[in-house]
Amino acid sequence: MGIERMTRAIVRHWILLLALNCFACHAAGQYIPSRQSASQKLTVVSGEKVGYALYQRTSGTNSHRPLIVLIGGSEGGYGLSGSPIVGQFLDRGYNVASLAYFAFDGGPRILSLVDVGTVDHTIRSLAQDLHGVPTCIGILGVSKGAELALVLAAYTDTADAYVATAPSHVSWQSSHVTTTIKSSWTLNGEPLAFVRYPWFSLDTLRAARDTDRALALHKRALRRTDAVARAILPVERSGAPILLQSAIRDQVWPSAEMADAIIERADQLAPGHHQITQRAYDLDHFVLRDKVAAKDAIDFLDRSLSQRCGAGPVSR
Repeated sequence: MGIERMTRAIVRHWILLLALNCFACHAAGQYIPSRQSASQKLTVVSGEKVGYALYQRTSGTNSHRPLIVLIGGSEGGYGLSGSPIVGQFLDRGYNVASLAYFAFDGGPRILSLVDVGTVDHTIRSLAQDLHGVPTCIGILGVSKGAELALVLAAYTDTADAYVATAPSHVSWQSSHVTTTIKSSWTLNGEPLAFVRYPWFSLDTLRAARDTDRALALHKRALRRTDAVARAILPVERSGAPILLQSAIRDQVWPSAEMADAIIERADQLAPGHHQITQRAYDLDHFVLRDKVAAKDAIDFLDRSLSQRCGAGPVSR
């Protein structure tokens, strides 16, 4: 009987490996950033751990402009570099960097144990002007990138304002599974506590077949309240304004419920002190495809950076 149980456990384990690695591979791609118009200047840098595509205007001076950092999701690569939102931020006078934290040329191929300190350092270095003076920073992350944005907000003071679109209130397991299950993130050399995906279930197999329909998988994982408690992101610690853009009809993960959990925790632990707000949209997971939601994100960062840093490109 012991051997039979062991055999079943091994089979379930390898089914999980196959399912979640399919989940990761389906999304990851090697997108090469390109200019969206002749008025844009593009610089692509691929580091060993983090890369970025930096967009600037070809006319005028780019020195000391505030920086908007875009962080894509589990597709990897330079994520949002192909989004119209790049040009919309440029039109408002910002420099824009699309961050790559896995699945880019020369960098890590998989989303596993991403070093938060390296991400923080890369963003801060990008935000320095030609004279080494830091400028204002706004971060917009979507999906897995929203999770990373909230990790930064909770544990660092990287940015002056954040938008987390289709966010998570916890740190999740790496979507690349080997015989050892790992965290997505590390901080100060230690992996962040994370919520694991179920070893084996029909929800796991369904998510592997259609990664845009992983809601049931994530909801099942969130039933483990002990794991959730350990993996909670203490976003209320941040002194920066944060906008949570959640999707009521999200079929990837329950972003509306998870955003509610962030607000509820912040109201309990930091009543009257936190600057976290939520906007729930009657949309699916891909919130920024909606023009109103995209404008809300841009307006929030524009307003927050103006209030915290002053009008125009000023130093932090």
